[in-house]
Amino acid sequence: LEEMEKKVELLQTDKLLLARAVKAQHERIQSLQAALSEKTTELERVQGEKRVLQQDVQKIKDAAAALLLGSSSLRAGSSCRDNNSPFDRPFPDVC
Repeated sequence: LEEMEKKVELLQTDKLLLARAVKAQHERIQSLQAALSEKTTELERVQGEKRVLQQDVQKIKDAAAALLLGSSSLRAGSSCRDNNSPFDRPFPDVC
């Protein structure tokens, strides 16, 4: 009988330890879920900013292409070597 009581006591101790471990793991999972939610929100915000920046880059590329085309058409009838200003150097593919 005494041996059975010791086994029961050990089992109750094991049960208590397991319950504590399960509770700790549950709290850890909740903490990780909260962190994941925050990171997901941050990722969505950054992706939105990235899309805006990509659109800005495309606008700049389009504007640069338009400037090159305009410059090319303006220089079509003139020699590229006639430029006196160092800031008005032609692009190699234009001349």
